[in-house]
Order: sequence, then structure tokens, then C-alpha cells
Amino acid sequence: MVSLKKASVFSTFVEAMFYGFSVLMLILTLWILLGHRQRRRPNYSMLAASCVLFILATAEMAVNITRLYQAFVTVGPHVHGGPEAYFEDLSHVTFIAKSFLYCTQTLIIDGVVIYRAHVVWKNTLIVVLPMLAWCGLVVAAIGTNITLIKQAGLPFDSQVVPWITALYALDLSTNFLSTALLASRLWNVVRRTSRFRSGTGLAPVLRVIIESGAIYSATVGAGMILFLVHSNAVFILMDMTSPIISIVFNMIVVRVGLARERRSNRCSNRAPQICSDFVAVGLTPRNASQNWRDPGESPSAEDAGVELDDFSTSKRDRPRTRWTDVLLIRT
Repeated sequence: MVSLKKASVFSTFVEAMFYGFSVLMLILTLWILLGHRQRRRPNYSMLAASCVLFILATAEMAVNITRLYQAFVTVGPHVHGGPEAYFEDLSHVTFIAKSFLYCTQTLIIDGVVIYRAHVVWKNTLIVVLPMLAWCGLVVAAIGTNITLIKQAGLPFDSQVVPWITALYALDLSTNFLSTALLASRLWNVVRRTSRFRSGTGLAPVLRVIIESGAIYSATVGAGMILFLVHSNAVFILMDMTSPIISIVFNMIVVRVGLARERRSNRCSNRAPQICSDFVAVGLTPRNASQNWRDPGESPSAEDAGVELDDFSTSKRDRPRTRWTDVLLIRT
């Protein structure tokens, strides 16, 4: 079995690499959401969530560096058992802070996925099951941290194992259910509109949602398996998860935003005079004043603009009708 001190050093190194990538993703996200404010209002809620997740990942990175410094320089050499004994003490304030940051990130990312599923379905009953799982996740997160505070337990202590197992299981269930609901809704739109056009603007959105959910679910699932078999490698997965959460959250915004810009450029090059008069809902200018629908236009995923309405723009820019409708705005 990998020792805790080796696992901690390696996990911090791997986390630093993923953290660097999360910095790049945050920069791209800010550029996409704030770079074209003259054409559309950004979704400030999503922007705030992205920044909060990055701040939490930064804080956890700082905590892990602090733990390494204390284990090998200040505290660890002076305790019985050395650095290994330091890492075994899960009641230490640095590990509790690390656990709190991890739980907060999971609650935010799962809550956002549930929100996105609710937006595209526009039906609260559809997301009742993920919401119940999310509430259970809140209870498991609170129970885990309280147990760590009250009990000076070792890794895989019988008192904390049920709480952490429930935390992993509910996190995995919540993310899987909400991602499945979101992906199924978009897949239904892609399937219905594929007969009108050979290409679809929602297919890339569907792919990135599935990819993001798969990456996060695979990370959480692997961590759960390692924890159940009592492997110290679970701490490597735990540290990796923090920047991965920030990455998968921003991945959707970045991929969709870049695809939208490419489509906007093609539209401008193909028919600039038309594009200046009629634009998709998600690209509604601030001075748009009249809604217009072309009765002869076939509904297409490219015009649906779900990625703009649900992930990037604010509620004031969203149409009152269903996002699957094709609405053109006269400027």
C-alpha cells in the first residue's frame, strides 16, 4: 500500500498540474462571458459560480502546500511517527479545512448541473430526484465534517467510513442523474432537428455535457472504489478532484462559447446584411425591441440557442417561449 506521505506529495504535485489548467480555463471563461457584453448580457450567476469554484480550488491548493510544509518541516518531525503520523490524523485543522472546501465544491457543481437541467426542461418535477439526492449530499457533507471534528480518527476509521461512503455515493448519484436529464433533453432536440439540417448546433453542446459529466463521475467513482478498498491512493483522487471540478464546470462554457463564435463568424461572412437584421435568441442585442418568427423557417438546433440562453446569457435576454422554438429578433 502507498504510504500517506508519498500519496500526499504525489497528490499535491498532480493537483498543481490540474490547477494550472484550471487557471487557463477560467481565463477563457471570463473572456467568453465578458468579452462581448455589447452584444449580450452575461449570466452573472454562472460567472460567480465559476469564480467561486476557482477560489475554492486555490484555497485547497494552499491548504495542501501548508500540510506538506507542516508534515516535513514544522510539525511532523516533532511528533511520534513523523510525517506519516501527521497525515494519519484526520482531525487536524488543515484536513478539516480541506474536507470543508471539497464538500463545498461538490455541492456547488452538483447544484449547477441540477439548475441547468431545470432550465432546459422547465419542469421542477423532472429534477425532484436529483434535488433530493443533493439534499442528502448536504447532510452527508455536514455529517462527515462534524465526525472529523469530534473524532480524532485515523483514515478508514469505522466512525467516519459510513459518512464518507454516503458522501461519495450521493455525489455520484446527483451528478449522474442531473447530467442524464440534461443530456437526454438536448439529445431529444438534436434528434428532432436532424431531419431539417445535416449539421446541428446542439450536437457539440451535447457532447461536451456528456464528456464533462463522464470525467467528473469517473473521478468520483474511482475515489469511491479506492476508499472502499481502504487504499491511500484515495487521497490522490481527492486532491485531483478539486481542480477537476473547476475545469469541467468551465469546459461547457468554453466549448460552447467558442462554437458560438465560429458560427457567428460564418453567419457574418455568409450574409452580413441578414445577420444584422435577424439574429438568434441567444445573440439578442441590448436594443432589441420586437420579436418576430418566420413561419416558413424549419426549427433547427442551430437556431435554438440553448447554449446561449441556459449557460451564458442572463434571464432578461431569454425568450418567454420554449427554447426549442426558433425565434428571430428584429434589431
